[in-house]
Amino acid sequence: MLEHKCKECNSMSFEYIERLGEQICSDCGLVLSVNPIEETVRYTTDSNVTSLLGSVVAKRDIVDSKSYALRREHVRVNPESEADRQMRVLCNMILSNYNVTKEIKELTQSYYKTIKRERIFRGVKVEWRAAALTYYVLKENNIITSLKKHEQISKVPKSDISRQAKKVAKFRRNATVFTQRDSIHLGNTLLDRLQITSPELRLGIIKLVEYVSRNIEQRDMRFTDNMLGACFYMASVMLEIKITQGQIAKSWPCSTVGIRTSTTQLSDIFNFDKTKLRDYDLDAFIMGVRYE
Repeated sequence: MLEHKCKECNSMSFEYIERLGEQICSDCGLVLSVNPIEETVRYTTDSNVTSLLGSVVAKRDIVDSKSYALRREHVRVNPESEADRQMRVLCNMILSNYNVTKEIKELTQSYYKTIKRERIFRGVKVEWRAAALTYYVLKENNIITSLKKHEQISKVPKSDISRQAKKVAKFRRNATVFTQRDSIHLGNTLLDRLQITSPELRLGIIKLVEYVSRNIEQRDMRFTDNMLGACFYMASVMLEIKITQGQIAKSWPCSTVGIRTSTTQLSDIFNFDKTKLRDYDLDAFIMGVRYE
């Protein structure tokens, strides 16, 4: 008897693949049981001859209108190929590490059907396909990840993930997906990770993040994770709240060295003395007030 929960992710959503006789978890793709069977259809012709059809209704099995109807329905169903099943399972396994919604998983499969039809991944290993497509979908939907993290999850080298994901981005006509970042979304995510709940503090930090990121992008520069960390550190000093560079680095893909370096870089771009951050009022800073 099957368990009511998946051993891997505790999901209670299962599906049975009749062709393979496998019961799998719909969320992570874990195979829960294997019970291969051969389905057989029995039908009687107009001449009262009883025949049997296996799971696959081939053209050679068509002898009359009834067998033709069976063949037509079989073609219409178009069962999932082994390669497609493996791709779907791999994608779901990778995405389950990010706790994405069912809609994201369905979107990934929808993209794959289009990509497969256009043969974008021709000659590419299925593991690489799954890693690249999921990485693109995560980036497109502003779900935080990195090539390093995705490499650890998918076990595919990050250079291969990047190369194949760029093919997807080009096909989707969204080549800037890996450079454009929703700074407000990222800022709110880091606020949640740091467990900052005060509406006033959250608003102040987000205002600084938005101000800095907007000006950085206007200079055709990339607003990096270290810059986001630097914004949080600067805001913490201006607002006199206790957020250390170490806390930020533990909660975000950045480093204390990167935060300090980015703070220096921002001080040159925005023309302020980083040693006098405590003297600044955050709202005045955003309005352009600078002290000598």
